[in-house]
Parts: sequence; structure tokens; C-alpha cells
Amino acid sequence: MYRRRLAAFAGAIGLLGALFSSGVAARADTLPGVDTTLSSLMSTYIGSSQDACVGGTSTSIAGTTTCTIDETSSNDKNIAVCVQSNTPGSVQECKITQTNLNGNNYALIFQHVVDNSGPTEDSTQSATISQSMITAGTGSNFAAIVQVVKQSTKQAGDQSQTIHQFNTTDQASNTGTNLAILNESSDQSGQSVSSMQTQFSEQDVNTAPHHINQSSTGLSRAFATQSQVQNLTGTGVQTQTIDPRCCSEQNTNPDDVFTITQFVSQTGSSTAAQQATSFGECHSSGTCAVSETTTENGVTTNNSCPAPEGSPTGNCTAFISCTGSVCTTCSGVECFPPCNCLGLLLNNANFGNLALASPRGETLVSRAPVTFHSASPPGVRSADNAALLT
Repeated sequence: MYRRRLAAFAGAIGLLGALFSSGVAARADTLPGVDTTLSSLMSTYIGSSQDACVGGTSTSIAGTTTCTIDETSSNDKNIAVCVQSNTPGSVQECKITQTNLNGNNYALIFQHVVDNSGPTEDSTQSATISQSMITAGTGSNFAAIVQVVKQSTKQAGDQSQTIHQFNTTDQASNTGTNLAILNESSDQSGQSVSSMQTQFSEQDVNTAPHHINQSSTGLSRAFATQSQVQNLTGTGVQTQTIDPRCCSEQNTNPDDVFTITQFVSQTGSSTAAQQATSFGECHSSGTCAVSETTTENGVTTNNSCPAPEGSPTGNCTAFISCTGSVCTTCSGVECFPPCNCLGLLLNNANFGNLALASPRGETLVSRAPVTFHSASPPGVRSADNAALLT
């Protein structure tokens, strides 16, 4: 089920979703806007089981493995690769900084954990890419971040599964191209009898800025996909929390494109305490779009910005908040007052700093009223008990 969902919701970077499903080497040359160098890097390293820190140094201290890469060039390519895989219980961290003039910057980060150790499983992944051009530089920036965690436990007794996935991509050029690809996925599965089961998964939420920023008079494109799946089987107390968030700032080409795709699924017992919050926000000099799908015990809620009948826009926000079977949705050019999202965000303890300020540093309460794309404002959906058990 996890594999089918990840592939289905990968959107603009469906190739990566298919890659993770099959384990087959990527044909990255088919990705939008990827040139041959980034294609080659992806084909070589995505799916690798060997750690790599190409162009930098790797250190491991107190359970945290850090790959740090700093590169500067005038006219040659900067190439940086960080691969961290199969290290359950540790912290994976990659930091890449690249500066160029007329050459291109290429950065790839692939972090992967499969943890079946149980009954307590905890994984943290952090990825940072900063790419820029020296004054008047004409080079281009290409970056891809892929973070994958899969946790599973069937051990007796209380069970606890926690996943933290953070990343930041900053790209700046004068006239060159910017391309940013983000794919975050987490899958948690627990089976027990008469025990306490807890699952928590967050993506880009704790500390700002965890988002994608792009700037160039040339073309900028960004494709972000976030997928989180939680499944619990048991007769004890169950708690599930999911929290994918993504926001962006993109300028200054009117042809720029930014897309965010978020998929959430939770399955638990009829008495499970479930909280699922999806938040997508993009601001672009071109067009941006957010697509969200949340499934709670077999009942699905969809949301998007712009809405199906809406026109493409450069500012787009979409929000789904579910507590058990009750889901609230919000979508608009700016999804804030009079929409009820603000109150939900401020009351959500897991939202962190992004609840208080936008990527552009604005105070959310001062934003202008929303113009909804749909004919009526979003409301609250309740699923009947029969639907919850399907």
C-alpha cells in the first residue's frame, strides 16, 4: 500500500516515487528541467546503500552523522553529493554550500532509513542546500533532496515511532536557471496487543526557514512532494500525529513554476486519537499550485489551490486539518482571515515558528481578507462510523 501511494502522489516528480517503489535506478533525464549532469548524479546515487560525501567531509559525533560540503568556482561545475542510508536511531545531516560565477551548481542529497528494531524507533533527517552566483554571474542551480524513512515494529509492549524530516533549499542566480526537487516520505507501521502505541511524523515544521527559495531573472522551477503514512493495529491506547508543511518564495520571472503535492494517510482503531495537519503555501512571480489529499481510516478529503475552477495564481495556500474523522479545509490566494485557518494554526502546538510568520516575514494576522476560489467557504466534514471502519 505504501509503495502504491508514494508512486501515485509523487506528481511532477513521479519518477522518484516509482524509483523508491521499485528500487530500480532512476532515469532522471526525464525529470522536468534536469540536464545531463544532474541526471547522471541521480542515476548513480539514488538507491545507493553506500554513504557518500562527494566534495566534502563527513563526521560522526554522538549519534549524529554530518556531511559538510563547501564549494566555490568561477567557470567550472560545482558538484556535491551527500548520501546517508540505513542508520536507524541516528541523526542524518547534510549541509551543502555552493558559489559560482558562470559555471553551474549541482547538489544531490539522499537520506534513507529503514528501521525494524522496535519497540522505540526515532529518526531525524536534516538537509540544507545553498546555491548562489557571484555578482553578475550567469550560471544555473540544480538541486534535489530526497528523504525516506520507513519504520515497522511488531514487538510486544508499548511502541513509539518518531520521524523528523527537515530541509531548506536556497537558490539565487542572475540570469541562470533554478531547479529544485524535493521528495519527503515517511511510513510508520505498528502491531501490538493491549499496549500503548504512539506514532509521530513531521516534515519541515520545527524551526524556520524550512522551505524552498528561488531567485533569478531566468526560469525557476520547484517541485515538492510530501507523503506521510501511519498504520496501527492493536487493542490498546493509540495516538497518531502527522504534520507535513511546505512554503516557498520564488521570483522574478513571470514563467516561474512551483508545485506542492501532499499526501497523508492514517489508519488506527476506532478509539485512536488522530491528528493530521497539511499546510502548503507558495508565493511566485509566475504560477504556483498546492494539491492535498488526506485519508483518515478510509475516508478521504481533498483540497487544492487554486481550486479546480480557479485560474492559476502566483500566491497560493491550502490547508487540511483533521482531528479523527472531522476535517477542516481552507484554500485561497492567502488562506488566512476571514478563513478559520489562522485559529487552527495558532492552536496547533506542532506548527512551530511557521504559525507566527510567513516566509516573507509578515505577521499573519495583518493579511488582507481571502477571496475564495470555491463558491462557498470550506466547512467541516464528519464521517459516519461505518465509513471509519472500512
